[in-house]
Amino acid sequence: GSSGPTATNTPVTATATATLTQSAASPTATKTLAPATSTPTKPAATPTPSGGLTKVNLTKGPDLIYTGSNSSMEIFWQWTATTSFRVDWGTDTSYELGSAPVSAYDTTNHLYKFPITGLTSVTKYDYRVVVGSQYSYGTFFTAPSTSATSLKFVSYGDTRSNPTQHDSVAAQVISLYQSDPGYQTILPFVGDAVSNGDTDSLWTSEFFSPSFTHIRTELANVPLAPIMGNHEGSGALFQRYFPEPFVAGRYYSYDYGPVHFIFLDQYSAYTSTSAQRSEERRVGKECRSRW
Repeated sequence: GSSGPTATNTPVTATATATLTQSAASPTATKTLAPATSTPTKPAATPTPSGGLTKVNLTKGPDLIYTGSNSSMEIFWQWTATTSFRVDWGTDTSYELGSAPVSAYDTTNHLYKFPITGLTSVTKYDYRVVVGSQYSYGTFFTAPSTSATSLKFVSYGDTRSNPTQHDSVAAQVISLYQSDPGYQTILPFVGDAVSNGDTDSLWTSEFFSPSFTHIRTELANVPLAPIMGNHEGSGALFQRYFPEPFVAGRYYSYDYGPVHFIFLDQYSAYTSTSAQRSEERRVGKECRSRW
């Protein structure tokens, strides 16, 4: 991102090539790959209330976190208080595969997360987060195996100060994966989510507000894979709201199907002897030996 909050983003168009571009003042993140041989084909489903439950907007989330396994997915959310939740999941909205109680892992900030494990690769799952008689829901596809030959995904970033335009971009991403489920994979986010990442209220007003219905829907149905930009400040709130599988600092890497993603943190040391550089060399050596 640029050094100040004055840059203006322009709405982008998500096409079947999964190429999104930003304005000249913003970084460009473009990725186009051939159609995956393991493209999911099950159409998106719309869960309906069951058992007397009514839909609720959680404070933040539910959001999806991919941690590197094609047989699991982690669900993250925030609530207004520390209480008892339940997560249900299945291959449709009967949520037939499992149900588990969830307690807050951060009682001060009322943060929750739950890993759904034992899943099948390249399969669509429905899930819901239940509190009392209320629920919030989403869907996801598990990642393909490393033997897949290609991968579709969308990437963008630098949404700060422009939540309305971000909501419009999210609507286009939703439309894309609804027309082609092969794009409901992973969304590498290239940073600068909000204009000042050390101001908690901006995470609500610029990113997680329930009024931005398309952003909330996108986050509940596609795992965001973010890296910190300069506008995220110290990174404390970035790490709170994006509890990714960081190695240290804010850098991490993992396989997603046939692709190995490396998320570098420009605010962690990157000298030749730094921990981040050593980790990158280790990962690079492992990738070369495999591919």
